[in-house]
Amino acid sequence: MSNCVMTSAMISIRTVCVLFVAVVCVHSSPLSLHKRRRIGSVVTFKGSTNTFGSSDPAEQETTLIEGALPRVEQDGWTDDRASPSNISDGSGSFKRTRFSQFNDDLISDDTDDGDSEDKVERSLANDSPTMPDFGHNDDGGEGEGCKDCIEPDYVEGQPREPAFTWRQTANASVHCYLLGKKGDRHCVVSPVCYDKEDEVWMVPEGERACSAFNKSASFLDRTCQSLEVDAYREFNFEKPSTVFSPEFLQEENDSIVWVPGTTLLQKLDRSCGNIAHFAGRIFYLHHVLSNYRSYYLRSIDNVVVFSGADVMKRFTNARLFGYWHKHVLEAIVFPATPSLDQWPIFSKSTAGIRSFVFENPSLGHADKRYVCYDRIVATGFFKGRFFVEDQEYPSRETRWESTSILAPAISRDSLKFRSKLFKLLERRSEIPMMKRQVLFVDRHGSRRIIVPENKERLFTFIAKECSKRSFNFSVIDFETKISREQVQAMSQSAIAIGVHGANLVNTIFMPPLSVLIELFPFGFYHDMYEEGGRASLKYFSYSMSAGEEWPELESAGFLDRESCIHKHRDCKVFYRDQVLEFHDQDMKQIGIILGQAFEYLDSLTLGSSRTTEPGLGL
Repeated sequence: MSNCVMTSAMISIRTVCVLFVAVVCVHSSPLSLHKRRRIGSVVTFKGSTNTFGSSDPAEQETTLIEGALPRVEQDGWTDDRASPSNISDGSGSFKRTRFSQFNDDLISDDTDDGDSEDKVERSLANDSPTMPDFGHNDDGGEGEGCKDCIEPDYVEGQPREPAFTWRQTANASVHCYLLGKKGDRHCVVSPVCYDKEDEVWMVPEGERACSAFNKSASFLDRTCQSLEVDAYREFNFEKPSTVFSPEFLQEENDSIVWVPGTTLLQKLDRSCGNIAHFAGRIFYLHHVLSNYRSYYLRSIDNVVVFSGADVMKRFTNARLFGYWHKHVLEAIVFPATPSLDQWPIFSKSTAGIRSFVFENPSLGHADKRYVCYDRIVATGFFKGRFFVEDQEYPSRETRWESTSILAPAISRDSLKFRSKLFKLLERRSEIPMMKRQVLFVDRHGSRRIIVPENKERLFTFIAKECSKRSFNFSVIDFETKISREQVQAMSQSAIAIGVHGANLVNTIFMPPLSVLIELFPFGFYHDMYEEGGRASLKYFSYSMSAGEEWPELESAGFLDRESCIHKHRDCKVFYRDQVLEFHDQDMKQIGIILGQAFEYLDSLTLGSSRTTEPGLGL
């Protein structure tokens, strides 16, 4: 009898264990109650490498990491920071909760003792994350005393399921990251050398790793090697066809001058004389510099821009070019000051980040053939934007959002840039609030201009619509203003209207959640300035209802203008550069868009009742 009882008990215990294991497995399965998808991966290639990441498939070892739902830290406050109930200012109530968007195995709260280079950087949060400050205005009073201001409420955003996953690969010589829908990319390479005689960049042998935003593991498995090759081309590295071994560094030691530490690098091309092209490249520096721990870097020691002769004059003779290039770069590296002197770069930094602008990579002593860097972060260019969206990279910093359901996403990068810009130009840390001001950015020349007889009619119409809503209306010409004046004009405008072109880059100086209305010639559209290039702006667009068709549309074999614009450069230029003719239908549509913009701005203030719980004022 006792044997039967014992047997029965053993079976029950075994059953419980099996059930427990089954429950655990079901809970952790991708097919459990939470729908999970493969949302990012890192692929590491091991093996003998003779060219860019190429290796014997039989020797490759692939590590795939799937994303997980975020873990919320409800009580993540540290002793040296204020509690949520104490955070408020003139623009509404704020609440911040620190949270992590990583798999548990990627992040540990343990401190890194620094004994091994193979250890993963534990904390990916920057040292001093700051919340946006909108509490003051140019009148010198507190925000809530500004009768002419629009005061949106901001709250701490809810964690989102991450659209990325990557892990530190301590032994990888090259780790490339792919961001955004259009494949913005940067690579961490250590070490790397520049051959001054052959004018080529040299990359090391060894393992390659690729991480990506919203890409499958199989995609990275197929494309990691080509991603690196394409990245060097995008970085403007001329003929990066030389791969060196560790023995090379020993053999050529007497011919090498070293740049110590981690160097964040951008190589401009001639097109960067145009502020839109320049912004697309220089703001990549801003992203990495603001989030370097997200890419497993312990620090950034140097920020280096190779400008080329054509762009260098915009720094050396900044006054002749309105200071735009100079001021934007200064804001990005603030509080560092860009230097044209090359010699400090060869000594280790002892006072924080240093910034340099050089005409070309041929630095150092004349008798040294190679300039080698301990580590570089080579950056490409942003395609159709200037700022990275928060969900594209890991961070424990707070994500901010508006209480209005109509508002665009707010990117941390855009807030950080504005904060540094106003510290640089106006010696204040707060971001100006928007006032009831509508600004039309005028355009001159022969391309993409408004037909003269239509312009006065358009301005009169807009001014009348603004008057109905108690908004001021003015027209600005950026061609006659230096960068500081452009910043001042845009920094408090609630709505900016303008024709597609480089002048609209200045909308990045507008307050967060303000409005951009972009006008296009007939038949043309471009996503460059959607949400202000992800500058946290509400975006509207309109293409003219009438215009000319490209004369060679049918003869070139195109059935519609959209495919023609996409595939044929002459066709694209034709539609892009047409003059804009405003007809009655266009005026009506502009009026509708303005009405939607005003209604959106009204929605921003619905939660401004200073409720104790942010957002409940809605």
